[in-house]
Amino acid sequence: MKMLLAKVVSPKFQASLNKLASQDIPVRAMYKMKGIVRILRDEIAKFEEIRNERAVHFAEKDEHGKPLYSKSGDSEMVHFKMDPENMIKFSCDLAELVREEIDVAEVHINELGDLVRLNSDDLLVLEFVEV
Repeated sequence: MKMLLAKVVSPKFQASLNKLASQDIPVRAMYKMKGIVRILRDEIAKFEEIRNERAVHFAEKDEHGKPLYSKSGDSEMVHFKMDPENMIKFSCDLAELVREEIDVAEVHINELGDLVRLNSDDLLVLEFVEV
């Protein structure tokens, strides 16, 4: 099946995927799930790598060509400093990227065994789990 990268990189999807991956499931389903999880985590890592590279590319630079950072309010979060025009370009790049489709194998819920605990929210985001 095809899934949008936007869904795969969402925190809710990642939390549900981690929840499913940490459960005790039958060995055949475990084998299938390991492959699915590996593909999805590789896609997430690729996305984060590209997102960071594009942020550096569009960030304002100091006199040595190093990206400038800024803190947002009282938060501990640090962001690349970008002028408004480059922020729009960066956002457009990410919007284009998250429209990419990823091929993911499907697994039927019955394959996961009786001990798997997923709520309806988990099942909604984990599209590759057939109900």
